[in-house]
Amino acid sequence: MKRSCSPGLFAALAWAASAAPPVTLQDGPWKVTLDPSTLATSASRHDGRHVTLSRAAITAGEPAGLRVSAASAQWRLAKLDIGASLSAEGFRITFHNAEPGFVTWPVLGEEPGLEACVLPRGEGLYVPVRETRWRNFLLDQSPIDTMEHLSMPVWGLRYPGLTVAYIMENPFDNQLVWVQHGSELWSNLTHRFERNQPGAQHSMLVRFGGDSPVETALLFRQWFSTHYRFTSYQEKIRALPDAEKLLGAAHLYLWGLNSAAGGPVTLIRRLHSAGFDRLWLGADAAEVDYLRAHPEPVKLAREYGYLFAPYDSYHSIHSPSEKDTWGTAQFDQSLYDSGGIVNEDGSKSRGFKGKGLHLSSLAAKPYVARRVDGILQDAPFNSWFVDCDATGELFDNYSSDFPQTKQQDMMARLERLSWIRDRKQMVVGSEEGAWYAAPAIHFAHGMMTPLFGWKDPVLRDAKSKYFLGRYYPPDAPAVFFRTVELPQKYLALYFDPRYRLPLFQVAFHDAVITTNHWSQPSRKFANAIVTRELLELLYGVPPLYHLNPAQFDSIVPAIKTHYAFFSPLHREIGGLPMTSFEWMTPDRQLQRAVFGGRMEVIANFGDSAAQSGPDRIPARSVLVRRPGAVNASIYTPTIAGPK
Repeated sequence: MKRSCSPGLFAALAWAASAAPPVTLQDGPWKVTLDPSTLATSASRHDGRHVTLSRAAITAGEPAGLRVSAASAQWRLAKLDIGASLSAEGFRITFHNAEPGFVTWPVLGEEPGLEACVLPRGEGLYVPVRETRWRNFLLDQSPIDTMEHLSMPVWGLRYPGLTVAYIMENPFDNQLVWVQHGSELWSNLTHRFERNQPGAQHSMLVRFGGDSPVETALLFRQWFSTHYRFTSYQEKIRALPDAEKLLGAAHLYLWGLNSAAGGPVTLIRRLHSAGFDRLWLGADAAEVDYLRAHPEPVKLAREYGYLFAPYDSYHSIHSPSEKDTWGTAQFDQSLYDSGGIVNEDGSKSRGFKGKGLHLSSLAAKPYVARRVDGILQDAPFNSWFVDCDATGELFDNYSSDFPQTKQQDMMARLERLSWIRDRKQMVVGSEEGAWYAAPAIHFAHGMMTPLFGWKDPVLRDAKSKYFLGRYYPPDAPAVFFRTVELPQKYLALYFDPRYRLPLFQVAFHDAVITTNHWSQPSRKFANAIVTRELLELLYGVPPLYHLNPAQFDSIVPAIKTHYAFFSPLHREIGGLPMTSFEWMTPDRQLQRAVFGGRMEVIANFGDSAAQSGPDRIPARSVLVRRPGAVNASIYTPTIAGPK
């Protein structure tokens, strides 16, 4: 549904005449002028630079109790208590509301000079606002739940020489919307004050930065480090030395263990004999029961220095009598009766794929230890993967047994991830790896590319040439193993490097190791294999694959070729910050990332060779320059592999 903003008392847009004189705040090089009646806001710099921060956002009214100082102001408008301030950190506008309702701010149009929106959708997108394809993309994506659909609660606007970043300091209950307004594309952010959070505060921080395409992420990283606990990966290694094994490790989900010729022990031995000295191995829920009964592969993997993790989840709960259930959604009747999420209208929130119920993280708490202890008693895993906890899909629960807000849900999820990490000494990961989980987890699956096309028949119809595949056979589900061509629509939106940005890596590369989603392994899309390998190397993230014994000989040679270049590189840069990122050519086909302020990775996505200083970079290749090294290292991907 397209809408310019959510309905409600404070969401109406109007161009009514102002009922109060403008307020001017000044601090340092910036001056902000706002209309306390409509919340229209603009900023100007001492050099004459001017930018609109918001157009009129609410119906003009008479502000009450207006108090203004040099750098701050407070007033009341309708039922909102509003504060505004300007400091070295940026411009902050804050809203308090004692009742359920809505507030919309900012409201943005196509301002002069505006080039693009910088959007942390997955790893990050550079969205030119005046290109038809991307205008349609923004309209199609609206409304965006900023907690669930953005990897960080921020978006940026890029002007020549200037970045304006909008940070949602209350990350919950926000919708970012684009709407066609005449010939212009407008956007707005609407926050909902929920019934179960009386007196909650909502604030937006606007920060001003430079021209870097990743300036939005740099500004967010600074803010996060000030207001949250930034835990570096080196700190995580000191707390749990096994975490170091993720540096240089490729990620492989293993299948068909029960039917493996010679047994799964043979599969592990073959991987080691092939030269893989660092791997993260994942067992799907269907394989975990086998490994509990036959733990020898887990023990051998640990001897080889690998990390081995079971799949776990506390997202859904099914009735014990439900047909076609899955193991991680089975608990007991008592929890099913009392632990499901209750919506505000009293209905039950249906679980994944509409089966069962979404499970309250508070209700699940005592069951986590039982399951984890039970699995570890049988098989000595040294890593753990918990689905869904880091996706940003959080729930208010209006249950009388387990009432919770989205923030309490988030904290409960972080608590269980941290408990598994600290009490069980596990290298812990989760799905996607959104910003709030970065201090708690070591790795995440899903950040490199956001999930797309879930309801698109082009991808889901078995008769389509783009069909992603079914979830069988059990030892090699086609949806994971089958290599398919990706439609140009999705190829252009999600894998064209000219419109990709490593926003999440700029913010958190030295905190958490992220990679692809298991439904989109590195070699899933035949016409994107090379580009994705280049992006992974440029961004400093590991690849992810699916492997079974039957396809070992056809898959492993290509994996090994990539591993020989990736693994030594990632051991050097995996724990370093991405300190800068730039486009080196106007067509954005030559891109450069710097790690730790000195290690350069340059990717040439073009179809012809490019020159960087003394080095020639072949078409569709990556060059690595190490400090003090005489020669640079070059890698050219190949599409050779299973079809």
